[in-house]
Amino acid sequence: MRLGAISRRGKTLHDLSPLGSPYDQGPPCPTARSDSPSATAGADSNALPMEARSIDEGDREKARIELDSGNRDTCVSCGTIGAQEHCMYPNQTRREFARSLVAVGTGIGFARTARGHGQIDSTFGGVTIGAQSYSFRDRSLDDAIKAMEAIGIGSCELWSGHTEPLRELRGEREKLRTYRLETPLSKYEEIGTQFHEAGIQLNAFNYSFRDHFTDVEIARGFEMAKAMGAKSLTASGTVSVASRVNAFAKRYNLLVGMHNHSKIRENEFATPEDFEAASKGNSHIVVNLDIGHFVAAGFDPIDYISKYHGTINTLHIKDRKADQGPNVPFGEGDTPIREVLALLRDKGYDIPANIEYEYKGSDTVEEVGKCFAYCRQALDS
Repeated sequence: MRLGAISRRGKTLHDLSPLGSPYDQGPPCPTARSDSPSATAGADSNALPMEARSIDEGDREKARIELDSGNRDTCVSCGTIGAQEHCMYPNQTRREFARSLVAVGTGIGFARTARGHGQIDSTFGGVTIGAQSYSFRDRSLDDAIKAMEAIGIGSCELWSGHTEPLRELRGEREKLRTYRLETPLSKYEEIGTQFHEAGIQLNAFNYSFRDHFTDVEIARGFEMAKAMGAKSLTASGTVSVASRVNAFAKRYNLLVGMHNHSKIRENEFATPEDFEAASKGNSHIVVNLDIGHFVAAGFDPIDYISKYHGTINTLHIKDRKADQGPNVPFGEGDTPIREVLALLRDKGYDIPANIEYEYKGSDTVEEVGKCFAYCRQALDS
């Protein structure tokens, strides 16, 4: 595979950002106005990916949202694979489940450190475990924040479905664009304040740029990220839109991690070569690597991260079976989650690892709590 261009001739994210690493200055204070120095200094951004494949009902719903927001390449009917329900803690009550989390040192009611504004500390062995807020797609933003607080998650990649009416404006592309352009940035400042007051850092804003986006709509995503204090963006974008996005990423000084899925098709992200093509000549286009999808597509995340960690701004942590297999509970698939987390810890790679809960489970908070406990156990072992 021709992966040389992805290394940017040995440069890392620190080299690519005029302000240095997106992680060495800490996040800007979201209580500041978006146009103030404290709100913009050191900010790096990461755009949110919406999964556009059909594996289980959660994936089908996400695909429908992507379709209705204008991505006409999305299929919501083909390739569906039935996912069985699995439980790592069978026959437990909620109280017993909470006790089991506490027993492994995580737990509901997680204690905050004194760092920052009551920041929740979910960094273990130097590895930050966060969550893609799409994991909490069954509830409002307020309730998603409460869930992360309850579990003890102090870092988040914020799905745009929690900031704009993707479902309500299903099939009404122009109305969605108008909403984005006319909603005042003060709304996004308030969202940033919510996370700030909850002690949760926004490691990325997931805003999925597509070819049908106008230039002002692309720019608006960066303005939203700045207003919220997000450190970077992630995007389920297309390879062809990367150069347009890069121009705005340079202007706003925010990195954009392109998100991979598992279905290999033209102009979408799935293979190392797709990342290479998008990054060529685009200094601010990096990688939001979904390790579960990468395995399902037949690639090795350990090898890729080892070689190209300097161009990865966030990871999505999920477990899938190989050969386009389904999402499954952590530890039951073919994705080397433990090995990936150990690699980040042992090599000191400063890449947020965001849980993305997509398998069929029971209560969302309990399931994400299990995923979180699994990751912490992996890092403590």
